[in-house]
Amino acid sequence: MPDRSAVAYVYDGSFEGFLSLVFESWRKKETPSVIFPQGGEQLVLFPVVFVETDIERSERVRKGIVRAAGAEALGNIECCFLSNAAEKELLLLDYIRLCIANGPKTLSMLADNTVCAVTKAARACLREAHHYKGFVRFSVRGGVMTCVIEPKHAVLPLIADHFCGRYSWENFIIYDKTHGLALLYSKGCRALVAAQGFEPPPADADEREARRLWKLFYDTVAIEERDNPRCRMSLMPKRFWSLLTEMQDETEKPALPQLGRLPAQPVARVGEQELSP
Repeated sequence: MPDRSAVAYVYDGSFEGFLSLVFESWRKKETPSVIFPQGGEQLVLFPVVFVETDIERSERVRKGIVRAAGAEALGNIECCFLSNAAEKELLLLDYIRLCIANGPKTLSMLADNTVCAVTKAARACLREAHHYKGFVRFSVRGGVMTCVIEPKHAVLPLIADHFCGRYSWENFIIYDKTHGLALLYSKGCRALVAAQGFEPPPADADEREARRLWKLFYDTVAIEERDNPRCRMSLMPKRFWSLLTEMQDETEKPALPQLGRLPAQPVARVGEQELSP
């Protein structure tokens, strides 16, 4: 860990702003003791320096990282920045210095505390993004598909391409309640915008009927003898269940038709993920 200077850096909270901060740190040849985003002020005893976002400088840093250590190192930095790792800005500043000094071999220096921490944070963020690609469920409200998620990490930038490509003909909103961020998509245009306190409108009659029919299908095809809660929780973590229609407790459960006993033969469990267009 390099010696820290008695100064605190503040930036606008964006990735470009952070890379501008990295440039400023190198230009002044100082490593701040504290870094925090604007709006997340902390009580510090050091002079506070606000670093303006400079796109040209941030691009120079981005290209410098790729040139020195490769695109995978930049990917680790981007994913760690989106994670909820403690003091991630200081961690990444140290990581970038290691990348510049050691090149591509930095990725395999897992015995180093900084490299290990960045790698773990990046993997955790990517793993959660992968889960949300499979577990996001939309509800149609006022002609717009909406979903509210509560991720640990700021995964919206990582899943945006997936959903914008999969539902390119739809209008939809994915709201990240944890980080106050929303992905808006309509007619080929997308935007990530700050949003606080967004509440989707209540489900209309058509949406409630679609949920009832899906729950009826899920319960009908389920084979009670093959129910394995432990296996389900390992493949479908319980914290995602609030997104899944089939896992909701209904006050009025639909009566299941009497279909008789299903034959005892190897049949894959259907309905772990909701069908979608």
